[in-house]
Amino acid sequence: MVVRPSLRTATYPSVVIYVFLSFFKSMVIVKMTVGVVYRLFADNTDKCYVGSTTSKYPSVRLAHHRHAHKNGRKDYQGLFDEGCPKMEILEKVEYGMDKSVLRCCELKWLTKHQEHAINQRVPYASYDHEKSQRDARIKRYHQSEKGKIAVEKAKLNQQVKKEQNPFKLMTMNDRIKYLTEQQHTLRKKHGYRQKEVLSLSLQKSNEPTHLTFE
Repeated sequence: MVVRPSLRTATYPSVVIYVFLSFFKSMVIVKMTVGVVYRLFADNTDKCYVGSTTSKYPSVRLAHHRHAHKNGRKDYQGLFDEGCPKMEILEKVEYGMDKSVLRCCELKWLTKHQEHAINQRVPYASYDHEKSQRDARIKRYHQSEKGKIAVEKAKLNQQVKKEQNPFKLMTMNDRIKYLTEQQHTLRKKHGYRQKEVLSLSLQKSNEPTHLTFE
C-alpha cells in the first residue's frame, strides 16, 4: 500500500518517492496482465473459431459467443448445433500494456487453423494495422452494391422525417421498402463467404517484425 503524502506537509523528496512507488506499483500490475488465445470446436463439425480474450475467466467470452448465436447475430456454422462447443486454450500471453502482442499471437494461431476457421476478420497487429483494415473495409462497403443501397436508404430515412407532402412520403416509403427487400436479397445471395475473405486477409496481413513465433 502506497500512502499519499499530504500536500500541505509533504516535502519534495517525499513527493518524488510517492510518485516513484506509484509508478512502480502500476508497472508490476501491468506485467501481470495476461490474455489467452482460444479455439472453439465441436465433435459434429470440422469447423472452428479462433479468438482471444483478456477476461480473467475465458468462460465469460464463451458465454458471449453463445449469446451471439442465440440472437442470430453470428453464424457459427454448426459449432452450436449439439450444444455449447468446447473451448481449448491455445496459449497464454503476457501482454502488459501492448495488446498488439496478444493480437499477433491470435493471428499466428488463426493462420495455423486457417483451413477450418470460420473467422470473418483477421485480428489487428497494431493500431495502424487496425485503422488500415477498418478504412479498407469501409471503402469496400461503400463501393459495393450493399453499401450504395444502405447510403441511399439512410438519406431517404432522413428526408422522411422532414417531408410534409403525403404523396412524396408515400413514394419515399415505397422506395425504402424496395431497398430493404434488395438488402435481404443481397444478404441471401452473397452470404458470409468467410473462407475466401479470411484467406485473402491472411495473405495481406503483415505481422510486426520484432515478434517471432516458433
